[in-house]
Amino acid sequence: MRSNALLRSTSTSARALFCVLSVVACALAPHVNTHAQTPVRASKGSAFVAGRVTCEEHPVAGVLVALMPVNWSGFGPPQPAAKATTDAEGRYRLTNVPVGSYQLTANAPAYIISNANPLTARQGRLLNITADDQLEGLDFMLTRGGVITGRVTNAEGKPVVEARLRIITADEADRRNPQYMIPPFAFQTDDRGVYRIYGLLAGRYLVSVGEGQDEGFIRVGRASSYIPRTFYGDTSEQAQAKPVEVVAGAETSGVDITVGKPAHTYEAAGRVVDEHGQPVAGAGLIYGAVNATGRFTGGYGSDGTRTNERGEFRMKNLMPGHYGLFASQGQAFSQEPSATYSDAVAFEIIDQDVSGLEIKLTHGASISGTLVVEGTNNPAVVARLTELRLGAGTRATEGLVPPVSTEAHINADGSFLITGLRPGKVQLFLGYPPVKGFTLLRVQHDGADSPQGIEVTSGAQVSGVRVVVAYGTGVIRGQVQYPSGARPAGARIAVNVRRAGAAEGEGYVASVLVDELGRFVVENLSAGEYELTLFDAATPTPGQRRQPADRKLVNVPDTGEVQVTLVFNQTPPTQ
Repeated sequence: MRSNALLRSTSTSARALFCVLSVVACALAPHVNTHAQTPVRASKGSAFVAGRVTCEEHPVAGVLVALMPVNWSGFGPPQPAAKATTDAEGRYRLTNVPVGSYQLTANAPAYIISNANPLTARQGRLLNITADDQLEGLDFMLTRGGVITGRVTNAEGKPVVEARLRIITADEADRRNPQYMIPPFAFQTDDRGVYRIYGLLAGRYLVSVGEGQDEGFIRVGRASSYIPRTFYGDTSEQAQAKPVEVVAGAETSGVDITVGKPAHTYEAAGRVVDEHGQPVAGAGLIYGAVNATGRFTGGYGSDGTRTNERGEFRMKNLMPGHYGLFASQGQAFSQEPSATYSDAVAFEIIDQDVSGLEIKLTHGASISGTLVVEGTNNPAVVARLTELRLGAGTRATEGLVPPVSTEAHINADGSFLITGLRPGKVQLFLGYPPVKGFTLLRVQHDGADSPQGIEVTSGAQVSGVRVVVAYGTGVIRGQVQYPSGARPAGARIAVNVRRAGAAEGEGYVASVLVDELGRFVVENLSAGEYELTLFDAATPTPGQRRQPADRKLVNVPDTGEVQVTLVFNQTPPTQ
C-alpha cells in the first residue's frame, strides 16, 4: 500500500509507508539502544506531522493521534511528545515536535489498518523526527475490526466472572513462542460471564481462558484457586482447540467456553541460611517457572515474601508446575550492591504443599579495577564517569542459574568494586540507566583483552581489571533505499552498528530500527570507523537464518554527522 506522504525538508524524499495502528493505552516502549536518536529533547522543535484518518474513504472524527517516545527512561508510563484529535474531516496535525524517535499511534481500538500485518497490528509507525521536518500525508486508512463474543461458564452452567481471555492466530499455534493478538489480559468476562473481543483482523484464531502450567507465567498476589486453561472447544490441549473464523467488520458470536472446577493453589515453605548454616533474616525470595530442560522460562518475580528472624519463609498461591527459587540479601530486585548470591533450588508442585526447601546465600567473588575513558582528557568528560554504573553477570553454562546480574558505582578516581559474583565467566557491561555519549570499548585483565569475559572462581577477589570506554558526539544519519520502490510489507528493517576490525564478540555499538520513511539515526559515537549491517529483524521461519541486505563502512568524525545510504537488497533466508 503506497502513501502520499511528503517530506519537505533537507531529508531524502519519503518512501512507501506501511501503516500499522497502535492503541495508545498500550504505551508501547520497545527497547532501542542508547545510541539511537534521543527520544525527547527539552525544547520544542519546529517539525510537524500531519495526516488524515478515514474508514472506507469516509473521515473518522475524534480519533486521538499521538507521537509516543520510543526509548522512555522516565518514571511511570511514557507521555506523548505531541497529540491531537482528528477533526470533522478526519485530519490531524501534530506541531512543535522535538527531535527524537517516536511511534505514531492512533487510538481507535475497534478499527484495524487495511492490509496490516496481524503480528504488528498493535505497534505504532516508527518515525525518526529531525529538526524542521514537515511530514504530511501520514494517513491511517481504517476498516472496522472483527469481533468475537461468547460466554464463559463453569460445569454447573454458572457464569465465570472476570475471567481473562487470550487469543492467538491459529497459524501461530504450532510455534514455540506464539504471538498473542491482544495483550494477554486486555479483555475479560462481565458479571454474566459474557466477553467481547474487538478490533481483530480477518483470520482464524484460538481463544482460551484461564492459566496453563507450561506458559512460563508466574502468579503474584493472586487468590487461592485458579481456572485451568481451557480453549474454545472445551479442551485444555492447544492442538485440539477449535479455530474461530473472523471476518473484518463482522461479529462471530456463540464462542462459548465451559471450564472445569477451579483448581487449588499450594504453598512452598523452607528457610534461607548462610554458608555456615545460620538463618538469614529479611532475605527476599524470587521464583520463576522452569521448563523440561531444567532452565528458567518466561518471567520470574517476587510476591514480596521475606524470611523471618529464623530465616523461614512460606510462599502461597502457587499453581502446580516446576519452579526455581532463589534468594537475595534484602528486598528482592534491590538495586543496592550485595556481597552474596544464591543458587536456585528446583521444586515441583503436583497436588500438595511443598516444605523443607533450603536456599543458601553464599559470599560471592569480587572484581575490582579502574574505568578509564580513551581518546580525551577533557575534565568535563572525565568528571561524568561517576554517572556510569558498571554491570556484571556470570554467563550461564548449565544447570538452573538465576538470570540476575549486579552493578556497581564508579568512584571519582575511576575505581570500582563489584561484589556478590557467582563463579564462572563474568561479562562486564555499562549498566542502566545509560549515560549519553559513553561506549564500552574493551575489558582488560592483567593487561590482556578479555572479550569472552573474566574467569572467576568461588570467593575469588579478582583485581587488575581495566575497563576502557569511549566518549563521542558523532552522528550517523542514514537513508535506506528499496529497489522495488516500497518497503517490504511486514518487514522490520534494522541496522546493526559495530566498530570495524573488532575481534569476534567485541565492537558491538547499537542496533537501531529504520523508520517508515527509510531513515535511521545513530548518535553519541566516538571518532572511528564503523561497520553498518542492514537486515530484516522480523522473526524468521524456524530453521532459516537472516541474511544481511547491505553492508557499508563509515568513518565518523569527533563531532558533527556523516550521511550514508544503504540499499535493501532482500535475499531469501538460508537454511
